[in-house]
Amino acid sequence: AATGRITVTNTPGGDALINRLVLAGNEWRLVQDYSWTGSGLVSFAALYAEYVQIVPNFFLSYGNLYLDVLLELGLIGFVALATIFGGAFWQVTKALQRSVSRPFPQQGNLYWLRWATCASLVTILVHGLTDDALYGGTGTLLLFYAPAMAVLVSRQRRIQAEVARPWPKWLVWGTAV
Repeated sequence: AATGRITVTNTPGGDALINRLVLAGNEWRLVQDYSWTGSGLVSFAALYAEYVQIVPNFFLSYGNLYLDVLLELGLIGFVALATIFGGAFWQVTKALQRSVSRPFPQQGNLYWLRWATCASLVTILVHGLTDDALYGGTGTLLLFYAPAMAVLVSRQRRIQAEVARPWPKWLVWGTAV
């Protein structure tokens, strides 16, 4: 007998959405225990198996980039990641604003590379809400490729007199420290 209700198993992907929400909820409980210090790199599988699933095998599925960083690196690591991506997004949008104010023939390929970099950043940030493909494994370095491209494509041309100035001493010593 049909009740007229749409069950989650009838939606595309079956009950995968429910599984992801349960995983995120359980991971949030772990984050609350390790929010200040972090649990350590690549420790999610062991923690989830020990404290949530209570099975002797590691749980190898990751669910959310932001929760994983918050769990494994703590609040300081999460703020660092947010600063890197926020700064990269800000830089590339400012560079796009400068590009749009110029006539099209002067924009060239760098204009389209800036748009591609902006699209890459948005894709990584949105995809991080549902999956964690670039963190906690061999692909971790690729997580920082888009912010590095944002720095590269957002550079401004400076006149020679500005480049020739020496760095302030406080900046040199602060960087060294």
